[in-house]
Amino acid sequence: TNFRGTNPSNLSLLWVLFVFSCLTLVACKNDVALTRSSRADDADPLTALVQQQATLIQTLQADVASLKSDMAGMKSKLSKTVAFSAMNSHDPIPDIGAGATLKFDRITSGVGHDYNTQTGIFTAPVAGVYVFHLHAMGSSDQGATWLSIVKSGQGLSTAFVEGKADSYDQGTTTAVVHLVPGDQVWVQHASGATSIRGGSHTRFTGFLVQPDI
Repeated sequence: TNFRGTNPSNLSLLWVLFVFSCLTLVACKNDVALTRSSRADDADPLTALVQQQATLIQTLQADVASLKSDMAGMKSKLSKTVAFSAMNSHDPIPDIGAGATLKFDRITSGVGHDYNTQTGIFTAPVAGVYVFHLHAMGSSDQGATWLSIVKSGQGLSTAFVEGKADSYDQGTTTAVVHLVPGDQVWVQHASGATSIRGGSHTRFTGFLVQPDI
């Protein structure tokens, strides 16, 4: 623009207007920048909250999955049934053997295969509280007999039966014991005569009452 011939006072006015316009433009730019910064600051707490909620949801999902797994394992344990009742097919049982294991070679009822008729030993499949019961009858031509329920070599309870001094005398004993998988329980001759009545007169029974949870 050619400002020749322009009144100096007018030039001064134009210069003032120019400077004012520049200052106004700079101020507007600063306001826009501040507004954007303020919006960003306002968004930060919301973003942090969303992230916290996402983390919490992930944690809850993991907890639910863990609880489902625990409940499935618990259900499997609670549904486990262990039970047997066994007798000896010989009557009378001619000779148990001093200190020997009394083998009940015929299982009359049971769930699972945890009692071994070949060895006469029950092996616990799961941890829990078990009950074992022994019912025995003495032989009328023999003396008294003591029979023990034994856990891994340790006597739990003992039954006593008379022999010829009291024909058809019967004795019983019960043991309640906590077992872990692999623990073994059997009936063992403890003392006295080594011959007793067999068949249905002498039985060994065991069952799981409550599995560990």
